[in-house]
Amino acid sequence: MNRKNLRIAAALALALTAAAVQAQPRTYTLKSCLEEGLLNNYSLRIAKNDEQASRNNATLANAGYLPTLDLSAGYQLDAGTTRSTLRETGQRVTEKNVVDQTVDVGLDLNWTLFDGFNISTNYRQLQLLRQQGELNTRIALEDFVAALAAEYYNFVQQKIRLKNLRYAVQLSKERLRIVEARYHIGSFSRLDYQQAKVDFNADSASYMKQQELLHTSRINLNEL
Repeated sequence: MNRKNLRIAAALALALTAAAVQAQPRTYTLKSCLEEGLLNNYSLRIAKNDEQASRNNATLANAGYLPTLDLSAGYQLDAGTTRSTLRETGQRVTEKNVVDQTVDVGLDLNWTLFDGFNISTNYRQLQLLRQQGELNTRIALEDFVAALAAEYYNFVQQKIRLKNLRYAVQLSKERLRIVEARYHIGSFSRLDYQQAKVDFNADSASYMKQQELLHTSRINLNEL
């Protein structure tokens, strides 16, 4: 094999290996689910944003302890025609497109030194809202971890149950095959054959119902 063919074979082998690795399903542990959920869960994001907003609001400035500086500015532009009379000659003069510009700038400094303890009350209220935001975030985190852990183990349990029911269906199917064969040769009665069919149908129905339960649990887990 020449070098060119060797390179092509090596590249093909690497591509097949990478494709095989990507094709393998990802295994989610409880830890990885918690990490991904804590990062992407929308309810937690909202709780954290509310906490950050209450933290940003709990400042001395918002309570009124610090002075406020207001800046106001205005600009006015007038364009028109003016008519005037010269005093010396009495001649009337008309000027068109006369532009008159006015700019106003103002600064207003306000500082409330005492407001009947309203400022201190506002500040305590903002601090309480900040603490409430932190508490709400903690409660949301604890509820989320509890809900995710419960749903994760419920999913594992439903998956194990599905595996057991699949095995039960296989046994019922094999039993039905044996009973049917013996029924045709006269070893078993028709009642035995009908009972085997009932058992197989019951196990199959339980298996299909369990598939739905597992699918529902997977949806709940993905939502969390």
